[in-house]
Amino acid sequence: MAKPIKTRKRILDKTKTKEERRRDGIRDFTDFYRQNPHRCVSTHFQCTSFTWWQDLIFYLMFKSTVFFGIMTRGIGKSFEIGWFCVVFCCIMPRSRIVIASGTRSQARLIVTQKILGEIYNRYPKVRQEIDIKNSSVAQNNTYVKFWNGSEVVVVTGGDSSRGNYLIFATFKLPLQTEMFDKKSRKKTGKLKCQSEWKAKLKNLVTRRA
Repeated sequence: MAKPIKTRKRILDKTKTKEERRRDGIRDFTDFYRQNPHRCVSTHFQCTSFTWWQDLIFYLMFKSTVFFGIMTRGIGKSFEIGWFCVVFCCIMPRSRIVIASGTRSQARLIVTQKILGEIYNRYPKVRQEIDIKNSSVAQNNTYVKFWNGSEVVVVTGGDSSRGNYLIFATFKLPLQTEMFDKKSRKKTGKLKCQSEWKAKLKNLVTRRA
């Protein structure tokens, strides 16, 4: 995992004012974090719980125009999506991220449980970036506002909404047997054909092997 980097104090340039030195430092660190977004999580926000492959996925999510990931359950997908929204909105001012899913309640969990829940409560520097008073966790109107003008909006998968980055989170891909069960329900109204379909699939796999 990415460890927090050690920084050194610069030689004080007395020809510049304190505000000019502050702006130069913000510009340099912003440029560094845009090139290395996983370092922003570990160094600026002090989150060191990412594994090496989560760092790689996080890096590719920033560098790729279109990122598509198929992952199993229980490996921190929502946690990583929540961190992506926070980091992207912090280092890209006035940006808009749209989170969509099959249902609005499913996409809403990214905001309520991760961004404004686990991440907001655990890391103090995240609380400095989020405008919690102007954010909303209402059932039909869920969004997160940042002090730099960025926002994270939750919509349903079928809604038409624009943003700098569109995230389709946690869509369930049905198994082939489930599709067969649905077809058998329409024809017979019962699940007595389920064992027959599974036997046919098993025979098909053994023949191909």
